[in-house]
Amino acid sequence: MTSVSDQLKRGRRSIGQGAQVAKVAYSKETNSDIRRIINVLENKVLKEPSNPEMEEWDTLLLDPRNTRGRLTLYNQALHMYWVMKHLLARAMEQVAVEMAKISQGVSDMKKELDSLQFMTRKEDIKI
Repeated sequence: MTSVSDQLKRGRRSIGQGAQVAKVAYSKETNSDIRRIINVLENKVLKEPSNPEMEEWDTLLLDPRNTRGRLTLYNQALHMYWVMKHLLARAMEQVAVEMAKISQGVSDMKKELDSLQFMTRKEDIKI
């Protein structure tokens, strides 16, 4: 049987490991172009002055007032950051795939339209 302190240690360790797993998954599975775009966006956000709407979120994040609580809150925030970054990268890749399909569909439709116009001209000449 495990003690409460052992369970807490495992819980803290799993949050840290979760952040590492999310970071590795983002790095391995994300296209380098999309990683570059996200990095540029992050740098742009860091350089810009803070948004007043974002400052309202400070009141929602309560300070736990002890070191262990702060570390846990920090680890959870770090984990969520990497998870959201990974999800953003996946969404951007999906949008790129959809845009490629749409552009391919447009070119196919254009070819069909051209062939249809050619056929109608041919029919007009026969009449």
